[in-house]
Amino acid sequence: MKNNIIYLVTDGCYSDYRVLGAFSDKNKAEYAKMLMMADNDIEEYELDYIPDHPKGHLLYYVAMNDMSGDVKECGQTPIGYNEWTWQPSCYNDDDDMYHTYIMWATDTKHAIKIANERRTHLIAYNIIPYTSKEWQGKYNHVLF
Repeated sequence: MKNNIIYLVTDGCYSDYRVLGAFSDKNKAEYAKMLMMADNDIEEYELDYIPDHPKGHLLYYVAMNDMSGDVKECGQTPIGYNEWTWQPSCYNDDDDMYHTYIMWATDTKHAIKIANERRTHLIAYNIIPYTSKEWQGKYNHVLF
């Protein structure tokens, strides 16, 4: 059950995105949207929401080379980015194939360890290496 909900009236996108008003009532937000001629849909957010997560863990991403296990990038990522899923997304970089793994971890070393375990799982089940297009067509639904 949702607690307090806030309704945002927004306009624009990307660098032009802006919040025009925040409301505790959806009807007021709809009225304000009409008055302000805002183009975007009204956004709903739960106040004081913190997602379930392991204590002491933060959300990390690791971009790892499919075959060598070399780490291209690793760092914290904001909540909502791929929704803390384990599903890797792949991309090509200079003819090398990388997957980006998202996970809860205690630090970068822990995140890299988890990503490598997932990478070796994909290799063991002959899921990688594939091109981005092949991955999307065959394995985008695979969650670990």
